[in-house]
Amino acid sequence: MDINQSLRRQSMVCSGIRCSSEVHREYNIHFLCTSNLAPPLEMLDGIVDQLEESWKQGIWAWDCVHEEYVLVIPSILALLRDNPMQSEMACHIGSMGKYFCRICKIGEPRHKNETIAELKSMFTHASTAGNQTQIKQRKTSTGIKDTFLDSFLNHLAESYCKIQGGNKAKQEALDRVKETLPENCNKIDFNNISGIDPHTDTPVEILHTVLLGFVKYLWRNVVSVRIGKDKLKCELLETHLSSVDISGLGLSHLAGHTLIQYAGSLVGRDFHAIAQVAPFILHDLVPTECYDTWVALSNLIPLIWQLEIEDSMEHLVCSTILFSLIC
Repeated sequence: MDINQSLRRQSMVCSGIRCSSEVHREYNIHFLCTSNLAPPLEMLDGIVDQLEESWKQGIWAWDCVHEEYVLVIPSILALLRDNPMQSEMACHIGSMGKYFCRICKIGEPRHKNETIAELKSMFTHASTAGNQTQIKQRKTSTGIKDTFLDSFLNHLAESYCKIQGGNKAKQEALDRVKETLPENCNKIDFNNISGIDPHTDTPVEILHTVLLGFVKYLWRNVVSVRIGKDKLKCELLETHLSSVDISGLGLSHLAGHTLIQYAGSLVGRDFHAIAQVAPFILHDLVPTECYDTWVALSNLIPLIWQLEIEDSMEHLVCSTILFSLIC
């Protein structure tokens, strides 16, 4: 079972369906909740409770094929969303932080047990007046931040910020507010679920990482730097784009002028097309190192979009080699 989440919507899709066209049909998606006010981690609090209950008691359902009742015990395989939301689900500070990766700490893998321990340590520090600076420093130095827990940490900090006097008076005010907090305020959602690790079970999101990442900035570099104000090269590139044979690629006719003139405003499907034809349209128009990068990227992209991987080890080796050529 995969959990798919946007900013304000949460749903589940069955990972056992092999055909990609069937996965996204309405009757194969289980809608869970939506809100324009509650943040995702807060909504997940109730979902996690339901999951834990279903693992203990199961869910009875009717099998229309075998015409009998079946007991369903769900299992979470992956958490699917865009990169910022994946970071939030992994209690990670985000891509703008010092430790910008939710999976590792610059080479050293992250583990959910360490994340849980660090978040509990932050709550313990917040239970003592005057530790807000230390907590902020810990978030920066570890790259760990729980938006659900932060609301309670901020509530504790606000309990004594306006009190005049010594630490004793501030601590007493903090203790009074702490007693009003819910018992599960330091519960770390998916990190507490057996068998799921948000650091490793949040697959890389292809759209923003590849198409609106590598491809987007490489294409901008081609148009604005490599081609630049060279009118002849610009016209040649436009002609190449408009006349390249795309039969067999499942693409509509490429508008060369649009892809160059509006290089900074293109969308994912535009970059998906550019990545497939780049080695043919850029030949002799850009320096060798730039062209080699595009060739490696165009070889890597088909591996990323594989719906079914027959040999995972061979796939991993090829992907690693091509990615190293790009970097």
